[in-house]
This record gives sequence, C-alpha cells and structure tokens, in this order.
Amino acid sequence: MAPKGTTLMLELSDEDIGGDNHSVASFGDDGAPVDEDFASDSLPAAPSYDEDDITFTRDDVLPPSDSMTFDADGALLRYDEYARSSSPAPLQGYSDYIGVNDPDSDHATSLAHNDVYNEDAAPGAKRAKTTLAVRSKVTQPAHFHQSTNAAERSAKRVTVDESRSYHIDDDAGISYQASSRVAGTFGRRNREKGSTLPAYHKKVSHELDSDDELMMDMREKGFTDKQIAFNFANQGRTKYDSKSISTRIQRIKLVQSQHVDFELENGMREWKLEDDQLLLRAYDLASIEIAYEIERLRAWRFKKTAEWMRRMNKVSVFSGKACHARYSSLLDGTATIPCDVDDDPAQRRAAMEVLRQQKEDEREAEREAKEAEEAERERIKDEAAVRQAKILEEKAEKRAQDTRAASARATTRATKQTFNQRQAEDHLKKKKAAAADKLAKKAATEAERKFREEFALKHFKHVTEDTPDPRRVLDVVDLRNLCRARKINDHVMKKDGETKKVLLQRLRDADERLRVAELRELVKARGIPHGGTKVQMKYQLALCAARSCESFVQDGQDDEGADGGDEAEGGMEVDLMVE
Repeated sequence: MAPKGTTLMLELSDEDIGGDNHSVASFGDDGAPVDEDFASDSLPAAPSYDEDDITFTRDDVLPPSDSMTFDADGALLRYDEYARSSSPAPLQGYSDYIGVNDPDSDHATSLAHNDVYNEDAAPGAKRAKTTLAVRSKVTQPAHFHQSTNAAERSAKRVTVDESRSYHIDDDAGISYQASSRVAGTFGRRNREKGSTLPAYHKKVSHELDSDDELMMDMREKGFTDKQIAFNFANQGRTKYDSKSISTRIQRIKLVQSQHVDFELENGMREWKLEDDQLLLRAYDLASIEIAYEIERLRAWRFKKTAEWMRRMNKVSVFSGKACHARYSSLLDGTATIPCDVDDDPAQRRAAMEVLRQQKEDEREAEREAKEAEEAERERIKDEAAVRQAKILEEKAEKRAQDTRAASARATTRATKQTFNQRQAEDHLKKKKAAAADKLAKKAATEAERKFREEFALKHFKHVTEDTPDPRRVLDVVDLRNLCRARKINDHVMKKDGETKKVLLQRLRDADERLRVAELRELVKARGIPHGGTKVQMKYQLALCAARSCESFVQDGQDDEGADGGDEAEGGMEVDLMVE
C-alpha cells in the first residue's frame, strides 16, 4: 500500500515502449497528455486542463488486475523505473527468440541477456519478447501473444527441474523408427524428383546475393509473398515458404540500415543534398501519419477511461460515451451536481424522479408508436400476402384447367390415332385377303384350265377297250383305298390270286356296271370335260382317280419315264398310254 497522500505520477515516453506501430501518449506532471507532435509549428498543441492527481491512502485497496510496483519505502515507482526492473517491451522482427533456447545459459544469464536496459549486455544483442505489466490489448502488436507464448514455451522446454528424475527400464516398450533422411544430405527419400529442398536458415547480409536481390526487386515491383515463393520454386532457387518472405525482406532492410549507420559513424559515407531534401519531405509525411495515429488513439481515450474506471473500481461500470459526455460537462461547467453533495438532496431526487417518469413516458409513447407502426406494417404485409395467395390460387387453377384441357386433347388425339391405326390395319388385312383371294382364284382358275386341258377329249380319242388301265401302276395300299372309297370289298384271299390284280379287276368290274348316264354325272362332278364315249369316260375317271394317289406319280415315272415328259404337259401321258 502507498502511504496516505502519495500521488500517482505516470509518465510514458517513446523510448520506454518499443515497436514501430505504437503511438504512445505521454503524461506530464499535471496529469494532462503531452503531445510533442502536436506542439510543432504545423499542428496545434492539445489543450491541457487542470486536473487533480490521483491519490491513494493506506486504507485504499487497489484492483487486483492492476500491476502496481512499490519500492522499499512503500512509494509507488515511476513507470520508467518499473520498466527497467521488469521485462522490456517486445521489438518487432526476427530476433525475438535469440538466446531463448540456449542450453548453456541459466535463467539469470538469460534474463541479463534479454534485458534491453542492461548496460552490461553485449552491443547489438537481440531483444527478446516479454510482457509489460500494464499493457492494453489495443496498443499491443498483432503477434504479441503468439510470440510471447512461443518464448514461454521455449523457456519451459529448456528448463529442467533437478528435484525430479525419471528412470526408464530396459524392457519398456519404446518404439524406434528409422529416419527417412538420406545420409550425408538434407533431403528425404520420398522427395519428388526435380523438387527443391526446403529453405534452411540463411544469414542476412547487406551484400545481397542473386536470390535476395531478386526478392527485393520483385517486392519493389509489387509482387506478393506467394508469387515470389512460387517464382523461386519454378526457377529452382532456394525454396522459401510464403510466410517467410516478408520477414526476410524486413531483416534485409534492417541489416542494410545498420550497415549505413556503421558507414556514417566511421566516415565511410556522408549525407548528400538530395538526402537532406528527401529527409525533410519524409519527415513531413511521417508527421502527418503520426498525427493520424494520434487522432486515432485519441478516439479511444474515453473507451480507455471507462476501462480504467472499471479497473480501479469494479462498481463503476460506465461506457465511453457516458464518460465523454460527463467529462465534457465537467469542463464546461454544465455538469449536474450529485444528489448526495447537493444543497437540497430531496429536491434533486424529486427532480430525478420526474425526469425518470418523463423518460419512461417518452419510451412508452415511442414503444406504442413503434407497435402501431409494426401493426400497420404487419397489416399491409398480411393484405399483400392475401392478395398474393389469391393471385397464386388463380394461377394454379388456370394451370390446372390448362393441364386438364391438354390431357383431354392428348386423350382425344391418342384415341383418334389408335382408331386410325386400327382402321389402317383392317384395311391392310382386307387388302391382303383380297389379294390372297384373287391369287387363289387365279390359281384355281389356272389349275382348272390345266385340268380341263389335260382331260380334253382330244387326248382320249384313241382310247379303246384294249387301252391299259392307268390304275395298274398303283400300289396295293392305294388300290385298297380306292376300293373302300367306292365301297368295294378290298379283302383278297390267297386262293383268289395276286392281290394287286384282284383289286384292279374289282375296280374295272365296278366301272363296267355303271351306265352311261351315271358315268356322265360322275365326269361332270369331277369337272372333267364330258361328251365322249363310255370307254372314254371310264378311262377319264380311272385316270383322275389314279392321279389323286401318291404312288401314281412315282410308279408312273419309274415305268413310263423312258417315254419322257410330265403328265401335265398337254396330256402327253394319255397319248403315250393309249399308243
């Protein structure tokens, strides 16, 4: 605890907080910010106000979130003294982890090496990332937590607790896997053919090699990190990850600037007139950029004020807007006096109650107006929905009618098509049947013509009683069939003689018993031209009966084949048989 009446004096300078992207506000003895950049000729200085210093008594309890440090006498240390006794602010760049994983350095040596304010540290030593005691999130770089966590993890990896020891038995199940690294190389066995090796640590120098020169040239021309890494990989150069391009370029620029500082200190280089002119122009531009940054930080002032109020008293929960309004009214003299310190607290409380009731009425009226507006909006929306539903219903009904009409038209069209198809099939069938009947009639007519031509009387004019019977060439089966057809006994006994001759004689005897009128009726019934004698008609009937048997053709061809010719050709067989 600080002694009673101790005044908290907080002063921050640009040298206490490192980093290129930090715009730091300084506070003077009167508690007002000191803006040296705004005190220049081109920019007006920020106004200062008479403010009371923040004091703490011994009975006051500081919030646990504030990291306050006191000396041996109980006095609160200044911020610069605290910063020198604690870890410094991180410096952006690649050198944040130098010396963190050094196995030969103990904890004290590491702290001495990483302390940026250590006078005994070696010149040019890299500063490590550590955490300031009181740092807000908005004034820290984007990579602050990641780099700090990485440094802490690295420190934990090299920290050994000698009080603990571990013993691994020989029979412990430890699995060993052979490395895939090729002996004597930095590559891997499974590396694709033609691919470049991954980039290892490559020292940065002010004398650029071809890779660094190409990298800087491409960056000046506006190429991105991915494009630069892709170009290096295509040209077979050092394989860089796209995330390491910007870091290497910054390191190269830092080394180049350090080399120029060395040349200036040793008289190897001097400022030229062009450099002086460029310096003045760059200073003006940097001042403008710093002014923008300061204005941006000033916009956060009352937000930070609200945060600090909550840190100092967790009950004081105010927003930045409320803090800004109250602070402005305090400076203007228009701030209302708190009820507890007013001359007439009862009147003030009554006025506050009236104000609260007035605000409540205004909110109620606003709520009612909003509800009425919302109800009107809902009514309009419902009416629009009803109209839209009606329109959609009409459209759906119209689509349904169109669909039904289209279905009916399709059904009628399909029915008509089916009817036409059936009618066409029937017409085709009738046409085919008519053609078949015509062909059959033509064939029958032709057959009848040939038959009548074959059995014409001119072919039987030489037939006599001595003309051989045409049924003589038939076999026994056909002769039996002819006998059965005429109801003649076809049974022949052995004593009667040869079966074929007996059957043929029975047929002849039956023909002899027929009268001329009966023979003429039979000839007409079979379609044979009539008008001949009884002998001719008997021969015509016998020949017609013989031609209806299968054995007549075969036997006729065997017996009469030497005489040549088909029986159907002009009745040549009849003439031959007669001869």
